[in-house]
Amino acid sequence: MVLNFWSIQSFFPIFSAKLPFWRYWPFGPGYEAGFWFSVSKFAFVGLILGVIVLYLRFLFGPKGIFKEDASRYSKSGKRKWFWNRK
Repeated sequence: MVLNFWSIQSFFPIFSAKLPFWRYWPFGPGYEAGFWFSVSKFAFVGLILGVIVLYLRFLFGPKGIFKEDASRYSKSGKRKWFWNRK
C-alpha cells in the first residue's frame, strides 16, 4: 500500500490544520532583514551554545556529576588500560 502526503494528512488531523505563519522566527534565510538582525541571530545561537557548554561543564567538569575517577590514572600520568592493570 502506497501512502502519499494527503492520506497521511487525513490520517493525523494535526497535520491537516493550517499552521501559523512565524513572522519573527530568527532563522530565516539570508541577510535581507538588516545588519543588527543578523547580529542578533548570531548572538542568539552563541547564547544557546554557551548554555550547552556550561551544562556540559556542570556535568563533566571539576566536581562534576559524571567526572571520571582520578584512580583510573597511574602515577606517571598515563591511563591504566584494561589489559595492563597491575
